[in-house]
Amino acid sequence: MKSKKITECDAITRSGTKCKRKALPGKNYCYQHAPMVRKWGKIISVGSVILTVTLSIAGLLADLAGLGLPISLLPKTQATSTQIQPSLSSDNNQITPTSDAELLPEFKVLDRISTSRTAYDIFIKDHFAYIANGGDGLVVFDISTLSTIKKIGGYPLENARSVSVSKNMAYVAQEGIVDNGQQLKDRLVLININHPSNPTVVGYYEVEDIFNNIDHVTTNGNTAFITGHNFLYAIDVTVPSEPTLLFKWEPPANSGVPCNAAIVENILYVTAGWDGLFIFDVSDPAMPKKIGQFDTPDWITDIQVNNNIALLSLGEGGLITVDISDPSHPTLMGRLTELGYVINVSASKDEIAYATYFIKENDTIIENGLAAININDPYKLNMIAKYTDVEATQNISTDNNLVYVIDEYLGVLILTLETEN
Repeated sequence: MKSKKITECDAITRSGTKCKRKALPGKNYCYQHAPMVRKWGKIISVGSVILTVTLSIAGLLADLAGLGLPISLLPKTQATSTQIQPSLSSDNNQITPTSDAELLPEFKVLDRISTSRTAYDIFIKDHFAYIANGGDGLVVFDISTLSTIKKIGGYPLENARSVSVSKNMAYVAQEGIVDNGQQLKDRLVLININHPSNPTVVGYYEVEDIFNNIDHVTTNGNTAFITGHNFLYAIDVTVPSEPTLLFKWEPPANSGVPCNAAIVENILYVTAGWDGLFIFDVSDPAMPKKIGQFDTPDWITDIQVNNNIALLSLGEGGLITVDISDPSHPTLMGRLTELGYVINVSASKDEIAYATYFIKENDTIIENGLAAININDPYKLNMIAKYTDVEATQNISTDNNLVYVIDEYLGVLILTLETEN
């Protein structure tokens, strides 16, 4: 596949640092910072600051917070849920009418976690939310009762980008920085969470030849897999205080977007951006064997494995389902394209997939949100609901019937999909 030139995003984040994502092809900004237009605006002044009032109060307060004004807490937003008539035709990708008697689900916001920085990733385990919270490191929230969510602990790190939890250990991908002229390398941080209120670091693995590039971590038994632009590292974490490299892998050409990984029963699925999906048998983690490959029509931005189906978000290429019942011969099943640019994807156990997305017109984002897709028939993907009362969606995770959506300005929204009787 032909390699395409990729540049870094020109945007400055709300914490004042330069965005580390790659720009969209032919653009100056990444998917998250592409120029956006507010739903309506009126210029007002706050002191000596001039800003645009947005349609939602949450959006306005997020703007004020971004300017450093003393906004202590953003209000919980009311759900703005769009009903979508199901039955997407696999032939023309048009939504076809269904019976008026059919009950359609709607998203309902249950609560929100207010984060101190831009969050990048979230992992849910045992009624705790572990959040990779950028410049504030790992942050732990007790979510056992949604109406009384509270921060109970954390560990300070610079540029925490991703988190995975296994047993009593949290694995945090930390992106490197330059501090006082000294380059601090990208690394995997191993944190003991036997007591979630008091996490303690027990080990590090520094990525020798990678800087400012680590993006994702996932784990399987005693192996942690870290990925970024054009690389995957497998790290043996059997002895947490002495993590060691098992193997590293690079895609054949420029991935364009960060690589990602998912693992099920010793089968490792690695996304390689423009180069598609690569499948490895890692029964012996020190001796990976490539057993399959799947070419995609666009770069892969995220992966979720659900039973024998791989859900792949393809950016402007939409969302596809791939049959991986035989990992050595993956085959295309279904495709959904009307979501515009699909960012991340997750799936629940009730055959519902969730995707964050945005839709553009003339390089302007006109819609950003969360979509629910029925994947009961993976050959015919049916979009059944949308939630669009967001500012800038990023990552997504599911736990039972709850959906956790990270928003750059609103923190973490906790939603559920309900059908009105």
